[in-house]
Amino acid sequence: MPLLFLPLVLPLFLPVPRQEQAQADGACIIRLERRDFTEEVSCEGAFVPWEADEIALWPEAFRGELVLVDVRPSGSYVNEGDAIARLDTSAVDREIHAAELEVRWAETALMSAEARLEADEGAAREVAEIAAAALERARRELLGWQERELSLRARELDLRDLYTQHSIEDQEAELAELESMYREDELTDATEELVLKRSRRNLAATYTSRDLAQERRAFEDAYEIVTQTELKEESVRQHEGALARLLRTQEGEARAREDAVLAAEEELARKREQLERLVADREAFEVRAPRAGLLVHGAPAHYEPGAVAPRHAAGQSLPPRQTLFTVLEPDRCALVVNVPEGKLSSVRDGMAVKVVPAAAPGTTLLGNLRLERCPQPDSAQAAENRFKGTVAFEAPAYGMVPGMRAGAAIVTETRTAAFVLPRSALLGEGASLHCLAAGEDGEFRRVDLAPGPGTDAEIVVTGELAEGMRVLVPRPEAAGR
Repeated sequence: MPLLFLPLVLPLFLPVPRQEQAQADGACIIRLERRDFTEEVSCEGAFVPWEADEIALWPEAFRGELVLVDVRPSGSYVNEGDAIARLDTSAVDREIHAAELEVRWAETALMSAEARLEADEGAAREVAEIAAAALERARRELLGWQERELSLRARELDLRDLYTQHSIEDQEAELAELESMYREDELTDATEELVLKRSRRNLAATYTSRDLAQERRAFEDAYEIVTQTELKEESVRQHEGALARLLRTQEGEARAREDAVLAAEEELARKREQLERLVADREAFEVRAPRAGLLVHGAPAHYEPGAVAPRHAAGQSLPPRQTLFTVLEPDRCALVVNVPEGKLSSVRDGMAVKVVPAAAPGTTLLGNLRLERCPQPDSAQAAENRFKGTVAFEAPAYGMVPGMRAGAAIVTETRTAAFVLPRSALLGEGASLHCLAAGEDGEFRRVDLAPGPGTDAEIVVTGELAEGMRVLVPRPEAAGR
């Protein structure tokens, strides 16, 4: 409210100039007394649930529409376990049936994968055993060749050489004996030549056979035996490599088969879990009260100032993962108020609040404030931000239900035994703030003042004041407030 200005600043209790004295005409005079003063921030609020359980539908598997079949009206009293609402189950029943079929298919797929695993493992073992046996034969063949065959062959060749040498010696002795005998006997020369010629020819053939056998042995020792040994060693290496490759291949195939079984098991587990979730979702299609109390539709926030609480009805689709119902303890309500940004500097947590319900104007409820220091999102486009405050009452708010309106006065300042003047009694501003007080001679004099807390109508002041002092109120309507 604007203040009046005086053209002069006068000392305390100096006589008032004529222009100020003239203001006393038609004005009222009040007698100054000390009294308690309370500074308050007024705001409107609405009752919301305080001790309550919120109910929401959180289907884990069902993604269809949630359609109400039956619902209790908002404001009903319920006992723990009472049915609050029923939803249409036809869609979820179809999904459960499809999930049961998928579980059976997954079970069949798992059994098939396990059978393939067992059969393929048996076949793989047989192939590996055959390859291992072939390797073992090649190793035995090489070992027999190196440790027995070559030794026996050498001994056979030595024995053949010995036979050859003995044959040569026998033939040489026989030829020598024939030559000596034929020199001494009287046989005809033709017979002699025939016998000696055959003996010499046989001896020469034996020499040739011996030389050929020695060349053959040298050739076999230098080439054929080495080649056969290399071939047998190569055969062993080939079988070893083939067996190693086979085992690696079988190992990969075995892992693939095991992975197929594991994938089938995981798929079956997923299908069973999906079925279990659908069954659990269906059980939630009959909503029951978690406690006894008053049932209201919507969340506690739906009953705050400016919000609109829903009303659910049969045939309506419900949103998932949102609070649909609230069951609250009767008479346990809180009040939500919106504090204007301009008043925020004087409002703090824990301040006392006086609440007057609109439904019971003669009733005053006392509570304490809990203030959120973040502005309400819906006030961003308004001329001034609003800050949410919640008033918790010291005693039950009997008869109050969510959505009821009330006026709230947040007590921001309290002064006891203070001097309080109507704002219309103040003149000047700042350091020149003062009022006009009547002296013993009846003339009005200026009294300098220092302002304190106040309301729109009155304010606490300090200065050279005393009880019983008469103060001029230039505007009677201000004094009458």
